[in-house]
Amino acid sequence: MDCRSLSFTLATLGITMTSTSVGASCPTLTIDKNFAISTAVFVGRATDQKSTAAQNPGEWAIATETTFEVEDVWKGPRERTIRVKTCGGTVNGESVTCSESFRFMVGSKYLVFALGDPLQGNDCAPTAQVDLAGRTLQWLSDKPHTKLR
Repeated sequence: MDCRSLSFTLATLGITMTSTSVGASCPTLTIDKNFAISTAVFVGRATDQKSTAAQNPGEWAIATETTFEVEDVWKGPRERTIRVKTCGGTVNGESVTCSESFRFMVGSKYLVFALGDPLQGNDCAPTAQVDLAGRTLQWLSDKPHTKLR
C-alpha cells in the first residue's frame, strides 16, 4: 500500500496522520557533568579526515574520522595523535548529514569532549573551536592535565 492509499484509508476511518521533522535534542548538562561522562577531553588541531561507509550493523551509515595533533589532555589517552569519529560524511558521492554531529575542519584547533571506544564526538558535548571555548577552557584551567606540545 502506498502513502496515498494509506492516507485515504485512514481518513475514511476518521484517523488523521501528521508528519513532523524532529531534530536531535541534547540534555542540558553542566560542564562538570560533561567532563565526568567524557572518555577523553583534549585540545588538538584537526590534521586529517577520512569518511567511511558502515562495515557492521549498528554503525552510522557513513562516519568521518578526524585525526588530531594533540596539545593538552585532561582525560583519555596521553597520545600525540587521537582519532575521533562523528556521524556523517561523503563516500563515493553519497552524503549523509547528521543533526547531532559536530563538524570538524582540518587546520582548526578544538577543545574536544569525546565518548566511547573508539572515541566519538557529537553536538551535545561542549566541543568547540578553541577561540570559542573560553568559558570551558577557564573551567578546565584548574584541572590537572598533560601538556604534549
